[in-house]
Amino acid sequence: MLFMAGILTDALFIALLAWCGVSDLKKREIPNIAILLMLGLSAAHMVISACLGCLWYVYPLGALPAVPFFITWTKGLFGGGDVKLVFVMGLYLGLSLMLAAMAFTVVACVGLLLWFWAGRRSVKSRIALAPVLSLGALVAVALGYIF
Repeated sequence: MLFMAGILTDALFIALLAWCGVSDLKKREIPNIAILLMLGLSAAHMVISACLGCLWYVYPLGALPAVPFFITWTKGLFGGGDVKLVFVMGLYLGLSLMLAAMAFTVVACVGLLLWFWAGRRSVKSRIALAPVLSLGALVAVALGYIF
């Protein structure tokens, strides 16, 4: 029963990430209601995982990668929605999966920059980061089922 609840929370998490990614592409903003829903989902996921025998404290530690995003937000380099998204992603995924998501996100961003460079576009263009972050989280969720 708890395993099925874990699968359902993962499916809802992925759906919320897709909503954030599409909204960021279309409107250049991430809906606060999606962040709040992911925050509640993160709490439920932590309880379910703890009941299945996982260590509960790895989930709050997953929010640590949001610290550099917060610092760069204060410098005006990232949007506040991106910082909130990274924070709730970390709370949901936990530390190890969040690090995997960030590694994939970095690789995807490098690919995106190379695509900009090859197309002779300006790198100073504003990039919607939520779809790339969401893709990284999707890969991390899939890795959680594989390993």
